[in-house]
Amino acid sequence: MPNDTAGTTTRSQSSGGLRLLLGAALVATAALAYQGTRPPVALGPNAAPTEFSAARALPLLRHFADRTHAAGTGAQERARQFLIGKLTSLGAEVRVEKPAHVVSRRPFVRQGSVQNIVATFRGRGNTRAIMLVAHYDSVPEGPGAADDGAGVISILETLRALHAGPALRNDLIVLYTDGEEAGLLGAAGFVAEHPDLAERVGIVINLEARGSSGPVLMFETSDQNGWLIQEFARAAPYPMASSLMYAAYQLLPNDTDLTELKKTGVGALNFAFTETVRNYHTRFDTAENVDPRSVQQMGANTIALARHFGNLPLQKNIRQPDCVYFNWLGSRLIYYPLWVAWLLALTTVALLAFVLVVKHKRGTVRPRFWGVAAFPLLLLVINVGTFLAWSGIKLLFTPSNLGDTVGNRLIFGGLIAIGLVAGAALLRFLSRRIGELDLTAGLLLSLSILGAVDCFLLPGSSYLLQWPAFFGAAGLLLGLQLKNPHEAAWSGLVAALPTLLIVVPLSYFFFVGLGLNVTLLVILSLLLSLLLAAAWPLFDVILRPWRWLAAGLLFLALALFVLGATLSDPGQREATANVSQVPPTD
Repeated sequence: MPNDTAGTTTRSQSSGGLRLLLGAALVATAALAYQGTRPPVALGPNAAPTEFSAARALPLLRHFADRTHAAGTGAQERARQFLIGKLTSLGAEVRVEKPAHVVSRRPFVRQGSVQNIVATFRGRGNTRAIMLVAHYDSVPEGPGAADDGAGVISILETLRALHAGPALRNDLIVLYTDGEEAGLLGAAGFVAEHPDLAERVGIVINLEARGSSGPVLMFETSDQNGWLIQEFARAAPYPMASSLMYAAYQLLPNDTDLTELKKTGVGALNFAFTETVRNYHTRFDTAENVDPRSVQQMGANTIALARHFGNLPLQKNIRQPDCVYFNWLGSRLIYYPLWVAWLLALTTVALLAFVLVVKHKRGTVRPRFWGVAAFPLLLLVINVGTFLAWSGIKLLFTPSNLGDTVGNRLIFGGLIAIGLVAGAALLRFLSRRIGELDLTAGLLLSLSILGAVDCFLLPGSSYLLQWPAFFGAAGLLLGLQLKNPHEAAWSGLVAALPTLLIVVPLSYFFFVGLGLNVTLLVILSLLLSLLLAAAWPLFDVILRPWRWLAAGLLFLALALFVLGATLSDPGQREATANVSQVPPTD
């Protein structure tokens, strides 16, 4: 990027067409990043017999989850006999285990008798088995079509497709647990009766849902997951996962059956889809509201992993040091060991040191205190701006805090616009005081330092800070070498585009998972701060003329708030989710 004088020339000479092209590139990349999170098209009933087909699975769901079937009810006995019949017809050795176990989680102690269904399919030359897990009880309030009927029927269709092909090398065990909704009673009882589980089972794959649509995320894994993540990325056709989401999940009080199963030390992967969360644990969790695309992604990943791990020699020790992993460009999973994260941190610091030392000698860039202090200040200003807007919204009406309703999506979009205006206003003010390049160098230095600290404290989340800092430093260095103002403006995309591919999916996933609340505002403020800090000179070019664009963004935010308020009625619930329809069966 040019020096401060050339930067002023860039801003004065940049045409409206250039700003429009740069803005269009950012919008297109953001749309691409969001689109990459969408689940695949559901396969129809005529798919190959060895493939997973949502069209073949969903009729099972309509029968299994046509009514509530909470633990201990007659409806659950009906569901249990249905599953036993299906498993037996596929050639499984089926038994029903009835453990009685106490689960203690302060301040609650839960105890009950449950009936777990355990089915075993013998392999050609077993080393250690793989286990597929879902719970077959529902909450009393709803039929549990997604939670956890989708997992139940995904396993059944997986078994059918596996049965149509060659036998696996390893044994395959299916565990349908009872009493999950009552406090993980079935899983806890199973672990208590099988203390040698990790000796007999190599990999556990648990299927869950917290909503009735959306992409299937691998949101939890076992410790020392380096080998497991590597094999997951190789085998799964749609591997959506993030070590940041797993790090965040570990800090939350949420539990699934895998919470109990992991206590044995077994290798584990936990999957769930979480959109349309307003249907979760309600009477609207019906088969009609389950998105076939989500079932397709869940099932396609399950069968691919079953085949992959089912034919591997699963030796006793499959543990390797944890790795950092995240999606980039859709379902492409990037993963690397922790030492690479440290190498990335050092490389970024080296790039910035070169810029600050060499360019400072030439009078191009000077280290300034307010440049380094700008990032935490930016985070604070965006957080205050979005919080004030959110507080005003709550004063005028009572929005639902359940994530991805239409009204909430519009309000979320308005909060993003407010955050961009607040952050850009601060950075423009500081640019005029200390210079654009000095400010940019300070922002990136602050990011790189925080990224190194994060690598030490919470390694799984380190990529969120490190990659924007790295690409920002690369973009800054490239821009400093360019003489043409237009070329220098385009060089800002080096930082902006990769950062967008990271922050856009995370923004949406946190919005869906957390809903509209103060915690989401803090996370949103961090993500917007990363984007602005990594590529501030580019945004400074695009956001001109500033007064008109700032006014336009504020008007857009107001319009989104009003429309979102109009469409957000917490007293009303949609009877059906806006999902695609499965192809008709023959």
